[in-house]
Amino acid sequence: MKETGNKWIEEEFKTLDFRSKRLEKRFKKTMSDISEEPEKSIWLTSGSRSQAQAVYRMIANEKCRKEEIISAHREAIGVRSAEETVLN
Repeated sequence: MKETGNKWIEEEFKTLDFRSKRLEKRFKKTMSDISEEPEKSIWLTSGSRSQAQAVYRMIANEKCRKEEIISAHREAIGVRSAEETVLN
C-alpha cells in the first residue's frame, strides 16, 4: 500500500483514533485516493478489485466510526480557525 500523497489528509485526520493503526492508514489512503478523483466511485479510485474490497471491509469495520472521523475533522477545523486572524 502506497503512503498517502496528500499532506492535508495527514493534518486533517491527525487525531483520528480507530484504535487500529492499520485501519487508520487504510482510511487515510482511501481519502487520498478519493480526493484525487472525487468524481469516481470507490471501485474506480481504488485501482484494483482487491483494493476496493479492502476499502469496503474498512467501511464495514466496527472500529471505523463516523463519530471518530467527524471528531478528528472538527479538531482540525478548530486548529485552523485558531490560526486565523479576524480583521475589524
